[in-house]
This record gives sequence, structure tokens and C-alpha cells, in this order.
Amino acid sequence: MKKQKEKAHRDPAVTFAFLLLPFYLQFACCAAGDAAKLADLMPGTWHGVHSAGGLAYQHCIRIQRGGAGFAGQGISWCGLSEEQAMAAMRGQKPVTDVPGALCVAQQFAIKLEGDSVTFQGVSVQNLFNGGKYKPNLLVGKLVPPGVAASDGADDKKGEHLFRFWKDEALAKPPPLDLEKGKTHKLGCLDGTKYHYACYIPKNYDPEKPAPVLINFSPGGNGEPLSTKMAEESGWVMAGLTESKNGPFEPICENREAVLFDLRRRFKVDLKHVYFSGFSGGARASSASGQAYPGFCAGLILIGAAYAQGVPPKEQAIFYITGQTDMNKGEVTGAYEKAKASGRKCQFVLHPGGHEWGRPQDHEAAIRWLVQETSGTKEPEKKKP
Repeated sequence: MKKQKEKAHRDPAVTFAFLLLPFYLQFACCAAGDAAKLADLMPGTWHGVHSAGGLAYQHCIRIQRGGAGFAGQGISWCGLSEEQAMAAMRGQKPVTDVPGALCVAQQFAIKLEGDSVTFQGVSVQNLFNGGKYKPNLLVGKLVPPGVAASDGADDKKGEHLFRFWKDEALAKPPPLDLEKGKTHKLGCLDGTKYHYACYIPKNYDPEKPAPVLINFSPGGNGEPLSTKMAEESGWVMAGLTESKNGPFEPICENREAVLFDLRRRFKVDLKHVYFSGFSGGARASSASGQAYPGFCAGLILIGAAYAQGVPPKEQAIFYITGQTDMNKGEVTGAYEKAKASGRKCQFVLHPGGHEWGRPQDHEAAIRWLVQETSGTKEPEKKKP
């Protein structure tokens, strides 16, 4: 018996296991501590957005501890501003022209396992229902300072791209680690599926809210619409990479992922978000205006007009088309109707065909939007 014990003590594997035991215990304690810290992030007020069927559903949720997990209760809406959604919660019927706009009271059962968080919709009560909404399963990763996100990789389970954040998580963006005055090719901080090109003006001040212009290209690999005007206007400009003509779901997902990523990296002026695009990208731009009333201040529509329905009237629109553009009639007709309705709008006809148009057209559009939507004079042109 004594020899067996001595042999066991001399066994290298046993000795090695004993040596590692303190590290295993320390790791287990750290993991438990990290889990507790993540759990402490959950209670509070959260906002968010999820993409489903080519639509953007926004959320405001109050999360509390409940049983073995957490319970969330709040409202979800589509095609409305947050102010309109809050009014619907108080029993006031929103006035909107957006097709399918809706607002529901939504409850979630929320489960946290490690850093994996599941939001399971358990009930819905219609508050303002011009469209269809169902409780959703949202499964993602929770990270400090209070962001839950997923790119919605498992469509078979009905999981969708979503970005939820605790209110204080976006109160102050982290220090900027990107060089100003350059276009950067970026992946989203909270996912790997979507990307964008982003130009940061040299005069960007992280202490001041900056307007944002997001550009859609019909062929994908979108670029910032005008780096020259980014410098003159002080706008942060982005072009979506994966968004292109085809199914609307990835267009919507790319937009939601990038819009949130911009808010993660920069101090965004949420009353002055703009969308632009050419051809199918113009239709995606107009649909984005419908998705974000209250956020979107204006649109630049090049070589096409609308996807489905007309964007909210309070959004200023600059229309651009070519003399021989196949969609010239569509664009000029949309402009004439917008003008007759009293919308702030402008129109430029360039000498080309179905194309992006001239740089000076884009510059004129942005100068006009600055003047019409910010209450300030046009940005001063830099001297040569």
C-alpha cells in the first residue's frame, strides 16, 4: 500500500494536475465573477433595433430580475419615431404615411448563460397596428458596457440581426482610435457579417454631435458620397459594403449594423441622420427614411425615387437624374409631386444617363440639405 501511494505521488500526470489546481480554481472564480458582472449589467432601461423581413423594429425595454433570469417589458415599433411610439403607448393614435407602421407592447423572457443572452418574446399587445408583428427569438452576445448583439446567423430558428444597448452604454463613445481626414474600411465592432467605408472629417469633435450620411450603392461596396463635403459640412460619411440590389433583408441588416456601429464609435447627431443612394440604392435610401422618422432629416435620391410609398413629409429630399436616364420620368414625377405637397425638395438634371451624376451635383445636394435641415447657412467653400 505504501509503495502504491509513493508511486501515485511520483506519477508526473498526478503531480502536474496538483500544480494546476490553483490555476483552475482561480479561473473558475474569475469566470464566476465575470458572469456576475454581466448579470449586473442587465437591469435597467434598454433601447434596440432588430431587422426582420426587410423592416427595422425598434425597442424600448425595461429589464428587471425575475425568477432564474430576467424579465423585460416595453414597446416595439416600426415606421414611427420614438415620440410617436411613446404617444401610442399613452393611447394617442400616431399620424403617419409610412405603410405598415405599427407599435406594440412587448414582453420578453430573458436568459443569460455566460455571455450568451436570449430575448424570447412571450406576448404582444397591439397599440397601433398598421402592420404585422410577432414575438421574436433574439440570441446574441452580451458585452460591457451593456450591449447585446447578433448578426442573426440561424435563420431556420427565426433568429434575426439585432443590436440592443443599455441607455448609458452609448452615453459617451470611447476615445477615437481612427485617423481623421481619411476613409477607413471598417468591420462592425459587434459582428463580423457587415462592413462599411467611413470618412471622418478633420474637424470632427467627439464632444459635439455630428450628422451622419449613409450611402447605398446598387452594386455593393458603397463609398462615402463626398469626402470634400464631409470636410466642409463636418458630417461623418459612410458607404455600405454588403448592401446591393437584391433581397431587401441584407440591405436592411447592413444599414442597422452600420448605423449602430457609427453610434458606438462616434457622437452621432440623432436628429440629423441622412441617407443617399443611386438607382436601387436610392430606393434603399427612401426606405431608410421610412424606417427612421425622427432620426432621418433628409435624403439624396439619384437615378430612382421610392421603394414602396413616400418617405415622411418632414424629410427634405434632393433628387438627381440624367438627361437620358431610363428613370428620368420617375424621378422628375416624384420631384413635382413632392414640390406640390409642400415638402422641402430640390432637383438637378445632369447631362448623362443612368449614373451617379457629377461630383458637383452631390456637393450641391449636401450644401442644400445643410441649409434646409440644420437652420444654418451653407458651409463655406474653402479657398483654393
